[in-house]
Amino acid sequence: MAREAEQQVVYIVDADTSVRQALSRLMRASGFEVRALATVEELLGQTQYAAVGCILLDITTPCARTAGLRAELHDHGTDLPLIALAARHDAATRRWARTIGSELFLGKPVDGQALLDAIEWVIETKREGTRRSWIAVSADQPYRRHLRHRKLK
Repeated sequence: MAREAEQQVVYIVDADTSVRQALSRLMRASGFEVRALATVEELLGQTQYAAVGCILLDITTPCARTAGLRAELHDHGTDLPLIALAARHDAATRRWARTIGSELFLGKPVDGQALLDAIEWVIETKREGTRRSWIAVSADQPYRRHLRHRKLK
């Protein structure tokens, strides 16, 4: 997977150490720089954010349950796209993912290629300045059809 000259950073926020480690390995193997964090407070405590990248957030992580998260991130100097992850795939969880300002929701366990495709999709969307429809994909759904042709006019 080719990367542009500017390093793309993936911020992984998950309370589970083993999940952070596994996702970090996948991201590094795919050419991303990684910042693995256990809490939203650690994310908000960053003194500098990458210009290109995204945030992977387990929305069941303590303190991730704030509707103002997107505004807090903006106040802390970043408008990086947010991908919400959660083991629960119910309507309330998907609704919450949308409420906090995520660009899309992926149910755990997430397929590694699905996650990489989602990251490329949100980074491309931000770079192009296009607005696309919000997507929720459960672990058992084919994901690729969700990421294609989702531009809004």
